[in-house]
Amino acid sequence: MLKRRRLIAVMCICPVMLFLLSGQGCPPIPTQGSGNGNSGQNTSSGCNSNRPPVANAGPDIEVALGDRAFLDGNSSSDIDGDSLSYRWQMVRGPDTIVPDSANSANPSFIPPVAGVYGFGI
Repeated sequence: MLKRRRLIAVMCICPVMLFLLSGQGCPPIPTQGSGNGNSGQNTSSGCNSNRPPVANAGPDIEVALGDRAFLDGNSSSDIDGDSLSYRWQMVRGPDTIVPDSANSANPSFIPPVAGVYGFGI
């Protein structure tokens, strides 16, 4: 009698920490005068404000050993509306795995051994 082993593949929600310029310490850029007779120059910040994206690696899933596990990063977002790029990385597990299409929102993999696998995006 064959026993069917179950694999629990845990997809953790791991926020991506990006260090972006927030406008502090940016050099001023001279702009034209306001045209109100004031001969002085105005200045504006030399940096654009950009907030970091929010990464969401999706819900926990459970798959049978030998079945394909599908990761889901579609709930990730960028508050500024910028396009997103993805890079999935295994953060824990009994065997090393690089998912197929690791630079897409929805990579997949077939676990080689039973265990708990964690991935960050």
